[in-house]
Amino acid sequence: MINNILWVQDSIKADTKLFFNGTLISHSDERFQRLYSVLCATDSARKIQNGSKCEIFIQGTGGQKSYIIKGRYSNLDENGRRIPFMAYINNMMSLKEAKEELVSISLKHNFEIVSDDISVSEKKKMNLLTTLLMTVLIGGAIGYLVYTCVASITNKTPKATIETMDSISSLDSLNTK
Repeated sequence: MINNILWVQDSIKADTKLFFNGTLISHSDERFQRLYSVLCATDSARKIQNGSKCEIFIQGTGGQKSYIIKGRYSNLDENGRRIPFMAYINNMMSLKEAKEELVSISLKHNFEIVSDDISVSEKKKMNLLTTLLMTVLIGGAIGYLVYTCVASITNKTPKATIETMDSISSLDSLNTK
């Protein structure tokens, strides 16, 4: 079963609103504080986005995950500021599903999300992968160059070169004692 909690501060003059599975929970309801604390419990969650637009936290690994999303709607309050929200959505397989659920929940209460605010850039993921790949390639190239230089300087066979390199590193360990 999908459970969701949505907290909204749509007016600076009125109390905040908290919805549990679409039902408005009164501030006097004993569940209010407990549900609100779920939205604030991000210490054990992994942050997957932190930006000026929103914060996204994920709990769980593998299949079903829970997401806490904190951001601002495109709707404005009486002072012209974007309305803040916090949402907890569980039993989702992906951020995309959680985002779709959040959009659906929000629309039921007449709030609109700027789609670009809630996304984890594929470009950032690709940049990390490219950096990792380049590090491995450059490290391998440097290792090969060192190996080739030692082989050409000592004019030895590949096996003798490796033995020479090993003896050099054992000499370095003597200097550090």
